[in-house]
Amino acid sequence: MVESLPYGGFEWISADVTLDWIQSIPQDSSEGYIFEVDLKYPVELHDLHNDYPLAPEKMDIKFEYLSEFSKAVLNGMKYTPSTKLVPNLKGKKNYITYYKNLQFYLKHGLKLEKVHKILKFQQKPWLKKYIMFNTEQRKNSKSAFEKDFFKLMNNSIYGKTMENIRNRVDVQLVNDEKKA
Repeated sequence: MVESLPYGGFEWISADVTLDWIQSIPQDSSEGYIFEVDLKYPVELHDLHNDYPLAPEKMDIKFEYLSEFSKAVLNGMKYTPSTKLVPNLKGKKNYITYYKNLQFYLKHGLKLEKVHKILKFQQKPWLKKYIMFNTEQRKNSKSAFEKDFFKLMNNSIYGKTMENIRNRVDVQLVNDEKKA
């Protein structure tokens, strides 16, 4: 939360960009980009990246995806498919990623096949001062309460930034028949 974060100026820009342009975006740019791309995971990288593949994706884990060991552990029990964040060596279609991640993936050998969309926005480390203040206060705290307080102040900011407000319900209590 001390790195640059989006804060405004969101706009869709042309997806007609070059690989050189993507790789030339400065790491400390005041403009950030979210890309929707197709990536190819070259076969020659599979052995090298097998322990920790790049570009994880949310997937429904079907029974046939399980390893022989995992199937043996089930030992005939009912398998319930679930959705997980999975690092894998498959190609990525319509993969959405931040520009710094995309640059990292390309630097480490993934191949860009197509750019579908690009969202451009202004970014700056607008939370850095607050986070660093709480971190310093926590470090200098004398009591467990103070340490927990400053830790929770940072945690609550993180939680609020991850919150999905679309699932909220607006409830209004009315005790006036005319307003009801």
